[in-house]
Amino acid sequence: MQVKILGSGTGLPVLGKGQAAILAEIYGRNFLFDCGEGTTYKLLHLGCEADFLDFVVISHMHPDHSSGLPMLIQMLYLQKRRKTLKIYLPERVDEFRRMLHNFYIFEDKLGFTLELISIEEVTVDFPGIRIFPNSHLEGYSRIIKENGFKNMMKSFSFVIEDGTSKVVYTSDIPDLKHLCNYVNNADVFIVDAIHLPVEELKCALSKSHKRIILNHGLSDEIKEYLENNKISGVEIAQESEDLL
Repeated sequence: MQVKILGSGTGLPVLGKGQAAILAEIYGRNFLFDCGEGTTYKLLHLGCEADFLDFVVISHMHPDHSSGLPMLIQMLYLQKRRKTLKIYLPERVDEFRRMLHNFYIFEDKLGFTLELISIEEVTVDFPGIRIFPNSHLEGYSRIIKENGFKNMMKSFSFVIEDGTSKVVYTSDIPDLKHLCNYVNNADVFIVDAIHLPVEELKCALSKSHKRIILNHGLSDEIKEYLENNKISGVEIAQESEDLL
């Protein structure tokens, strides 16, 4: 397995950082976990050709994790991609397809097959990838209910294993309850450090990991904790650096 972070920024754009995107080679195929703004530029910087990506997996539909998708699809069309691209989405697949049509991105015009699939199918297609629902979006429940919106508040974290390596990518999370039984002995633990309370991070640090990568920015309390405590094996996310 090979893993690198393409985008490590927060929901607020920051100069010099891309938004959420993790590139992983698993089973000899290339996966993109999340596709925030700027992901296409990072792929171009790496010299990735039109048929390089095989699969895209979106953790949740916040724009800093998904807004790069229309531009990615357009770039691959203009690069004359020919290979099928599968995109696993956390919710409302048909609505996303209609949104692409609003952008004048039509499947019949692409020149390659675009498969939009529910994220639950990724665990069927690739048993080494496990998805874990998290509560990141539950704070929207009142406004969704009061306005009759169709949002499903689905958000996921991932555990990825290929028989030799184990990588955990939390995406955005308010706590680690959904992952506490699965994160031990990870070779790389890529953890949200902007939403996670510092006490939850301390709990994560007590587990057995080879590398803990603090991703998606740093909250003030986590930054202060790190300044006052020297902790081995903990790193701030660096974009385009090989983690495995």
